[in-house]
Amino acid sequence: VTQNYITETLDIDKETGFQTYLYNNFGTVSLSSASLSAKSFPATKWLSFSLSSKLFYLKSVSDNPDYGTTFINAKPGYQLSGALDFTFPLGFSAHTDASYLSKLAVGQQVISSSFEMNMSVSKSVFHDRGSFSLKWNDVLRSSDMQDDYYAPGNADVPVMTLTQTYPTLCRISFCFTWNFGKPSTGSSLSSHITEEEKRISDDIGGIVFSFFSF
Repeated sequence: VTQNYITETLDIDKETGFQTYLYNNFGTVSLSSASLSAKSFPATKWLSFSLSSKLFYLKSVSDNPDYGTTFINAKPGYQLSGALDFTFPLGFSAHTDASYLSKLAVGQQVISSSFEMNMSVSKSVFHDRGSFSLKWNDVLRSSDMQDDYYAPGNADVPVMTLTQTYPTLCRISFCFTWNFGKPSTGSSLSSHITEEEKRISDDIGGIVFSFFSF
C-alpha cells in the first residue's frame, strides 16, 4: 500500500471545463499479487527456457475534496513472460524473450496492454573474457502505450487520451564486452539481454557500439 501516491492527475474546472494536467498527490494505491516462475529450465543440451507469470490486483482510491466523491479505479491484471536460450559450439549462443502486460489501472489512468519481444546472438572470445553481441530490441515495434484518463463520477468514457511512443526501444546494436573479473566457468557468457546490458553498464571497460535502424 502506498499512501500519498504522486502521479499525473487531470483536474477539470466545473465552470469553464478547462483541463489541467499536473503531477499531484492522488491518494492511496494498493497492490496485491501472486507469481509463479521457472528459470533456466534445461530442455536439451543446447536449449533452456524460462517462464514466469504474475496475477495482480491494482486499486487506486482518492478522497480529494475537489472530486466531490471518492474516486476508485481498480482492475485485475496479469503479466506473462518467457525466454529461450540456445547454446551452440565454438562459443556461440542465442537468446529470445517476450513479455505481455495486461491493462493497468493507476490513479485516474487506464494504461493499455503492451507486448515486447527481443532477440540477440553472442560469441564469446578470449576464453570467455570477452564477447561480441548482436541485439535487436523490440523486434515488432510494439512498445507503444495508450493512457486513458477518467474524470471522477464518469468511469465509462475517458476525458483525455494520450498515446506514448518509444522509438528508441526499437533498435539494432552491435556490442563488445570485456570482463575484467574472473572468467566464467561451465557454460559461455549468458546472452540474456537484460543481464548483458546490466553487465555492460557495471563493468569498467565495457564498450558498446549501437547502430539505430528504426
